[in-house]
Amino acid sequence: MPVRLALLVVVFCFAVGGPAPALAAGDADGAAKALRDRPPARPTEVAIAVLVLDIDRINELDEDFELEGMLLLRWKDPRLAFDPKKEGTEARLASPEEIWWPEVRITNVRNVRSRAMAKAEILPDGSVAYTERFNTTISVPLDLRKFPFDRQVLRVDIESFKFDARHVTFVADRERGRVGSDVDLDEWGVGRVTTRVERRRSELDGRDYSRYVFEMGVERKWGFYLWKILIPLRACWRPSPSASPSARACRGSPTSPSSTGSSSSPTRASSCR
Repeated sequence: MPVRLALLVVVFCFAVGGPAPALAAGDADGAAKALRDRPPARPTEVAIAVLVLDIDRINELDEDFELEGMLLLRWKDPRLAFDPKKEGTEARLASPEEIWWPEVRITNVRNVRSRAMAKAEILPDGSVAYTERFNTTISVPLDLRKFPFDRQVLRVDIESFKFDARHVTFVADRERGRVGSDVDLDEWGVGRVTTRVERRRSELDGRDYSRYVFEMGVERKWGFYLWKILIPLRACWRPSPSASPSARACRGSPTSPSSTGSSSSPTRASSCR
């Protein structure tokens, strides 16, 4: 009888103690995945801003511009709260793959945005500050009918590609949404920045998505074209002092470049010596 009892105890201990660690590990992985896949609230408010660091070029022919910027997001996830005394820190760092995040995308890009850096800082109460530095080419319609006295609006549209408006709602962070002081373009002056949040219904699934819209006005520096085109043209038409009055007469007069950015015609330019 004591032998049977001992065998039963051994079998019971093996049954309880053996598989338990593997089951706990599986549960932990499942819980972590559930935390990454589900937003902390319904809906979760996400403060969003774009900080423009540089505009490499504005391409009138392709109607796009190259943008380098910072994407700044803030939200609260109580599931990430921690005790700073136990952790020994006032802030924890994580990658977007380790926690839930809104999984945003720029919808009017010409190509996939390149992320140079992406990190999330988590505070003890579960507040999350996400920072991303990116580069991309953005498609934008341009109206060139008033060239070179035209003004354009460069627009950036951002949405969550996974969570609709029932789960994620954007709030414009107007204090941080701006153009950096170091941004300087030879041909353009940067003007007013406006931001807003709107809803867009998807044609694919019929659901509403929260959209953040960042717009910056730019005005063409017409003086740039004066020095690059009109002044050289004037010098080309300057008559020689030894020439006769009829020879010094210039056929035609200088004109502004067309909306395509071209200068004088080949016929007129060839008449200048």
